[in-house]
Amino acid sequence: MSRERIAFVTGKLAEPALRRQVSELKAIDPEVVVLPITVAALLTTPWVSRHLPRLGKIDRMILPGYCMG
Repeated sequence: MSRERIAFVTGKLAEPALRRQVSELKAIDPEVVVLPITVAALLTTPWVSRHLPRLGKIDRMILPGYCMG
């Protein structure tokens, strides 16, 4: 059985801390996606949809900021 692949979306400022946190996760296959914004809390869903790269197969995506949906 394969592990769940989860994309964690963040900005430039939080990238190092997020990478440290997800490196400790053993039950999933995490992928950190860094978008071209400094503070991830300022992300909105329309902005992410314009800047998110193609990721291949992702089972779930964790979005910060003002993202809904």
